[in-house]
Amino acid sequence: MEHLLHPLLVWLHLHPTWAGVVTFLITFFESLAIVGLFIPGSVTLSAIGGLVGSGVVPAAPIFAWAIFGAILGDGLSFWIGYRYHKVIRNAWPIRRFPKLLTKGERFFEKHGGKGLFLGRFVGPMRPVMPLIAGMLRVSPRKFLMVEMLSGLLWAPVYMLPGIIVGAAAAHFAPHQALRYIGILLAVLFIIWLLFWLSQLIVRLCVNHWNALFDSLWQKTRISAPKIYAFLYEHEHPNSSRPLSVLTFALLFGLIFFLFVICIMSHSTWLINLNMATSAFFQSLHTQPLANAAIFISAIFGKYSVILMTSACLALYLLIRKDVHALFYLIVTIAMAVGCTLLFKHLVHFTRPSLVLNPPVTFSFPSGHTLMGFLFYGYLAFLMAHNNSNSWRKIIYRLTALLVSLIAISRLYLNVHWLSDIVGSILLATCILSFIVLFYRCRERCNRYQNIWLLTLVIIGQAIFGTAYYYKHVNNLRHDTLLKQTRHYVDNVHWWQSKISLLPVYKNNRLGQPSQLLNVQWLSNVATIKASLQQHGWEIAHPLSVKALKSQLMGKDVTIVSPLPEVYQHQKPVLVMVKKTTVKGAYLILHLWKANLAASKDHLYIGSVSYHLPLQHLLWHERSDCSRVFASAIEVFSGTVKKWDVQKILIKSSVDLQQSPCVKVSYEILKLRG
Repeated sequence: MEHLLHPLLVWLHLHPTWAGVVTFLITFFESLAIVGLFIPGSVTLSAIGGLVGSGVVPAAPIFAWAIFGAILGDGLSFWIGYRYHKVIRNAWPIRRFPKLLTKGERFFEKHGGKGLFLGRFVGPMRPVMPLIAGMLRVSPRKFLMVEMLSGLLWAPVYMLPGIIVGAAAAHFAPHQALRYIGILLAVLFIIWLLFWLSQLIVRLCVNHWNALFDSLWQKTRISAPKIYAFLYEHEHPNSSRPLSVLTFALLFGLIFFLFVICIMSHSTWLINLNMATSAFFQSLHTQPLANAAIFISAIFGKYSVILMTSACLALYLLIRKDVHALFYLIVTIAMAVGCTLLFKHLVHFTRPSLVLNPPVTFSFPSGHTLMGFLFYGYLAFLMAHNNSNSWRKIIYRLTALLVSLIAISRLYLNVHWLSDIVGSILLATCILSFIVLFYRCRERCNRYQNIWLLTLVIIGQAIFGTAYYYKHVNNLRHDTLLKQTRHYVDNVHWWQSKISLLPVYKNNRLGQPSQLLNVQWLSNVATIKASLQQHGWEIAHPLSVKALKSQLMGKDVTIVSPLPEVYQHQKPVLVMVKKTTVKGAYLILHLWKANLAASKDHLYIGSVSYHLPLQHLLWHERSDCSRVFASAIEVFSGTVKKWDVQKILIKSSVDLQQSPCVKVSYEILKLRG
C-alpha cells in the first residue's frame, strides 16, 4: 500500500494545483449511489489530509473541493432516485443490491430526516441514502439543506486523521515520517477491506454455516442421543446453538494450548513482540496516565475486590433462590482463581523487570485480565441472554470496553507482557464459552431483574474497590514507577575518554534504534539556550490549535511533535530548531539530562538531526536531488565554535540515513564551556 501511495503523493506534490480536482473526484464518486461502495474514499482522503498537514497543499481550497464533490454526488444520486423512483429498483446495477436498499429504507424510516444526516457518516449507508430519499420523494429543499450541512462536516472529518499525522510527522524519527504515514494509511485500508470482506463473507456463509450445524445437530440427536440430551437447551430444543458454542470453545482452547507451547519454548517472534509492545508503553508513560491505569486495575481487576463483590452477588442470587445462576457464578470464580494459579505454576514466565517493585508472582497469565473477563463476561451474559438484540449489543460492547481497559492498564503499568494478556483472553474465552453452554443447557427461566443485578455489582465494586484503592494507592504508585538507568561518570574521565561512555543510539517507540545520540554537553540549560540563540536557533513551537492554524494558512511556522521525544522515559529539557534556506527544512536539537558525578554543571545527552519537508523524504529512492544537505552534526558544529569540542567517530551497525539528499556522519560531539 505504501508503494501504491508513493506515486500519488509524488504526483500531487509536483502538481499541487490538481490536488483539488483529485479530491473532488474522490468525494464525488464516494457519494455516488452504489458506486461509492467500491471506492476506498476514506483512505484516499486521509492521504490527501496528510499532504495538507505537511503543508504540501493548502487546506482551504482542498476542503472546498471535497465539500463540493460530496454535495454534488449526493445531489446526483437524489435526482436519479427522485426522477426514476418507479423503475429504479429494477435498473442495473441497483437491482443487484436489494438488501442494501431495504436496509437503507428501514434506516430512513427509523431516523426520519436525521437519517439523511447520520447516513453520511455510516459507511454502507452513505452511497444509498440520497438515492432512497429521492425514491421516497423527500422534499428537494429539505434534502438540500440536510446534505449541505452533512457535506460541510463529512469531508473535513474524514481528512482530519491525515492532517494530524502530516502535521505531527516530527513525532517520529525524521527519516521514518513518510514510512509511518504510509503504514497508517495501509492499516486504514486493510481495516476497511477486512470490514467489507467480513460483511461479504458473513452474508455468503452464515446460511451455509447454520445449515451445516443444523444438519450436524440432527445427526447428533440420532447417532449420539446421550450427548444430545446433555447439551440441548430446554427452552430451544431444536436450536443447534449448543454445537456452535462447543465448537467455538474447543477452537479457542486449542489456540490457547498452542500459544502456551510458544511461550514455554520462548519463541523468538513472541519475545520480539513482547519487547516491542513493552517499549511502546514505556515511551507513553506519564504519571497522570499511570495513576488512571492504577485506578482501573485496582477498582475493576483486583482479585480481592471482585471476590467481595461476587460474595454479595452470590448472596443476592441465594435470596432470590436462583441456585442455577449461583452455581455457575461459583464455577466462574473458581475457574478464574484455579486456572491463574495452575498456569502460573506450570509456565513459570517471569515478569518485566521495568518497575521498582513488580508483583512477586509469575507473569503468565494475567490474573486481573482473566478474572475480570470471566466475572464481567458472566455478569454480561446473565443480563443479556434474555434481552433484545439491541440491548445485548450494548451490554456486550460495554463489557468488552471494560475488560479492554483492565488489560491495557496492566500493559501500561509494565507488570505484564503482551503474551500474558493475549493468553488470558484466549483462556477466558474458552472457559466462558463452556460456562455459557452448560448454563443454557440447564436453564428453565430467568428469576431475577437485571437492574438489581447491575446495581448490586456497581455498588459492590464502588465500595470494595474504593476501599482497596485508597488503602494501597501510595504503595501502588511507588511500586509501578519505572526504573531509571543511571550513567555516573567523572567529568574528567568523560572528557578524556576516546570512546563514548554514554549510550550511542536513541530507540523509537517500538524499541528499535532510530537516531544517533550525537551530542554530549557539559553545561547548564540557560547557558546552552543563550549560546544557540546567538547563532540563529529558536525555541520550538509545540503542536497547538494556534500553531496548526498558522501552518495551514501558509505561514512559516515550525511545529514539533505533539508527543515529546523521550529518552529513558524522560522528556527533553531543551528542544530548539534552526531553519535552513529550504522552506520547511530545519535542524532540530533535543537534549535530555544525563548524570555526572562531582560536577557543578550537568551533563546532557542529545541528538541533532534534520526535519525535512515531504518532497525530500519522497526522494528516498531517487537520485535526482535538487539540494544535498550537509550532515546535521557538521552544520551544528559551526554554531558551537566558542565551546571546547571533541569528536568521537563510531562504526554504526544501524543504517540511519534519512535520505540520499542528506550526508550522513557517524560522529559524536562532546562540548564543555
